[in-house]
This record gives sequence, structure tokens and C-alpha cells, in this order.
Amino acid sequence: MNKLKRMWNKLRGSFWFLSSLIVAGGVALAVALIQADTSGSGQWQARWPRLFGASAAGARGMLSTIAGSMMTVVASRFQWFW
Repeated sequence: MNKLKRMWNKLRGSFWFLSSLIVAGGVALAVALIQADTSGSGQWQARWPRLFGASAAGARGMLSTIAGSMMTVVASRFQWFW
């Protein structure tokens, strides 16, 4: 039991442990979301038409809002260094 605890602590203290967990979780989430999207996309679209019925202009507006907010965060963060 002591050997198992030592091995677990060594593994958990490794640089790649958390990164590997995040990558594995991302892959599992991607597979699950792709499966959910292909199995019942018509039901999701009927339930939330605003989310899935958006046009290219709506997607462009959302992406520009996200990019603008990210630039604001970066600019305010770098203000502390100057």
C-alpha cells in the first residue's frame, strides 16, 4: 500500500499529469459531443432555435465580440507591466 501511495504521489507531482488529464478529458468530451450532435440534431434545433438557427452574420458578430473582449483583457493585463 505504501508503494502504491508513493507511486501515486510521484505520478501526481509529474509535470505532464494534469496536462494529460486535460487532453484526455477534451478528447472524451469531443467524442461525446460529436455523438450527441449526430444522433439527435433535429431535436436540439427544435428546442433551441436561436442557438442553432443563427446565420453567418450572427456567428461573425459573436466571434468579433469574443475577439474584442479578449483584446481588452490582454491590453488591461499588459498595462500592469508598463
